[in-house]
Amino acid sequence: MESPSTMLVTPVGPGTEQGAPATNETPLMIPDAESWTNLYRMEVTSNDSLTRVRSLLSHRSSTDAVRRFQGSDAQTFVDFLDRILVQPYLGHKLWQRGLRLLSKICEAHSIVPASYIRQQELICMGTVRYRGGFADVRDGEYLGRHVAIKSLRNEGDSPKSFKRLCREIICWKHLSHPNILPLLGVSISTNRRSFKILTEWMPNGNVKQYTRSNPEANRLKLLSEVMSGVTYIHGLRVVHGDLKGANILVDNAGTACVADFGLMTMTDASAAILSGTAVSPGGTYGWMSPELLDPSRFGSDGRPTRESDCYALGMVIYEVLTGLRPFHYLIAPTPVPAVMRGERPIKPISANSLGLTETIWELVELCWSESSLTRPTAQQLLDCISSASLTWAPPLVYPAARVDFSSIVDPDSNTFDSLTMLTPVSQGVETITLIGGLLVLVIVLLLFILPE
Repeated sequence: MESPSTMLVTPVGPGTEQGAPATNETPLMIPDAESWTNLYRMEVTSNDSLTRVRSLLSHRSSTDAVRRFQGSDAQTFVDFLDRILVQPYLGHKLWQRGLRLLSKICEAHSIVPASYIRQQELICMGTVRYRGGFADVRDGEYLGRHVAIKSLRNEGDSPKSFKRLCREIICWKHLSHPNILPLLGVSISTNRRSFKILTEWMPNGNVKQYTRSNPEANRLKLLSEVMSGVTYIHGLRVVHGDLKGANILVDNAGTACVADFGLMTMTDASAAILSGTAVSPGGTYGWMSPELLDPSRFGSDGRPTRESDCYALGMVIYEVLTGLRPFHYLIAPTPVPAVMRGERPIKPISANSLGLTETIWELVELCWSESSLTRPTAQQLLDCISSASLTWAPPLVYPAARVDFSSIVDPDSNTFDSLTMLTPVSQGVETITLIGGLLVLVIVLLLFILPE
């Protein structure tokens, strides 16, 4: 068997391709579990640690062997690789490979790195602040820190569900950007029936709630921050998969942060961290692109892509600059038939003063293109909206708020806008309002038509 590589490690900046092992590098000899345990105890910045990992990630046979580790050996390797991935010396390509390998091992063994675990007894649970379709969100405290605690419903009911959860949080934990909500950790019960996700508590709520409470806010600035966060993850070949106003939170400083990465996937051509099946139960009709709603019609595999994210960003722009849910005016249970007929949300004239200019509207319509190839990228959206935000000035008089009947039920509910149906209450309210409006119109006409 060949000996391990002795290649020297050359520090490079994040996102660069330099420092990758040469193609003629000697393949790494896979050490036994004891060797990895000893390596784990070493400083992760040592030349030996980094050289071995770089060589490991460069060879398919090496990664296949590591994925066969079992029990405590697998946990030891997962903990070691998790520590290595925060180092800037791997380079972008090897970082992606390492992240994918870490996700697959965690999924296979239903484990997460030990550094992610937060002890249940140290978490002080508060009151339920939000009930969504798949989770309850409480505020709470962990080691003196105000946190949001998301308790997932029924996610631990099967080994398959638990494996998926272990896999999904790996990429989120390794994202680092001012406009990405950081994952603080997870709490897992001993029987693996309870899974809680801890993040920073955002007292301003989501971007829809924030703009309702702060009508003078620069909405274009908030949108540019959203685009900055999405540009960052797209640059890592990571897709969000469920972008909408309810999944964009605002911190104490009034900065928008993209959150809720339940559908997040990696778009590396060689393999995906998440499977496309996650889209089916968790997507959101009003924000989903045509190729996600009807994959067979567009020759799609149904997985979210960077292009489908950009379609959803068009809906986010609409939400933030109008205060309305996409297709809020439809009486139909879902907007899917309308979307597949080529219909898109209508521009309210009153939104001009909030930043929805003709230029921005044209950009939004490009996001909604039926062909994914003609949609702008997140970077292009960022460039345009950032420029517009610099010249925006608050209006002297704000447009009157329009009634969005979905808010009568729950404007931020994942259940309301998800692949489940709209609630009967909201449908009933919209129907009654329509009938009432028609009756008023008839009465007015009769008053003019009937002879005195």
